[in-house]
Amino acid sequence: MAPDAESGGRLTRASEVFDWGRLMVVRSRYFDGEPCWADVVVPDMDTAKRFYGEVLGWTFAVPQGESQDHALCLKNDQPVAALAPPMSGDGGRPAWRTYLKTSDATTAAERIDSCGGKPLTLLTETSDGSRRLMATDPGGAAFGLWEPRGAIGAELYGEPGAITWAEVSTREPTAVDAFYRALFGVEPVAWRDIPEEYPSDAPAEQTDMDYVVYNGADGGPMLCGRLTLPADSGDVPPQWTIFFNVDDADRAAERVTTAGGAVVVAPFDTPYGRMTLAADPHGAVLGLSAAAIARSRVASWMQPMDVNPRSPR
Repeated sequence: MAPDAESGGRLTRASEVFDWGRLMVVRSRYFDGEPCWADVVVPDMDTAKRFYGEVLGWTFAVPQGESQDHALCLKNDQPVAALAPPMSGDGGRPAWRTYLKTSDATTAAERIDSCGGKPLTLLTETSDGSRRLMATDPGGAAFGLWEPRGAIGAELYGEPGAITWAEVSTREPTAVDAFYRALFGVEPVAWRDIPEEYPSDAPAEQTDMDYVVYNGADGGPMLCGRLTLPADSGDVPPQWTIFFNVDDADRAAERVTTAGGAVVVAPFDTPYGRMTLAADPHGAVLGLSAAAIARSRVASWMQPMDVNPRSPR
């Protein structure tokens, strides 16, 4: 049985570490279909570094084999994301790009069309040999494929400044669910059908929304979410939204405006904690979340190996 958060116990599996007192996971692997990496297209690298340094406490380094117009974003000296320049021919629109892990990028790329999506780029190799491409799902949301051959993606997870969740919003939920199921083998499960996670006493705008989670293939863990955009969402585009953990969503929102960004959705309560949506100075939207990682996700990642009280720090 997993220890309570207050016990400071530590669970390990396959080099993954979860510290219940600090809500931190150090990842050594990702499941197929799971968001494993993110980068943001920025036209001005210096402006982006100032903004994300102030908001998320990142430091930056030039990735090996890359030019000065790329930057690796580090938290506690571990890679959590990247800054990238606009690619020729893509219009240069600033945006966060969410990459989903695949074990075989060649096969996945070949199947995108037949599953109902559309490739946007050719399959390319990163400097460490990993392979990636960009595509859109049937609802029009852009996403990336990532086949790790060097870097697994983000190593730090759930710590302030690191990825903690991702979800796709769409107006075509049936087609989109079928697409990701066919491409990765994920299983869409309605949030309300997960008793240990569904908060019956949450506000109606949360319990009434059409929200599903994608579980991994063959009974795998909870990977990410899918939200159906409501009728009154106006011109909000279908998109993947990447969420980074923060200690306090309200203070993070204040840092966003101080650093030159904008709060898109004011901090709001969820059953897991407070969140906010923000835009950087170039307009790229991301989520900032003080929410705890769902316990069912963590439980599915970990097996108790040796549980010891955490030393006072």
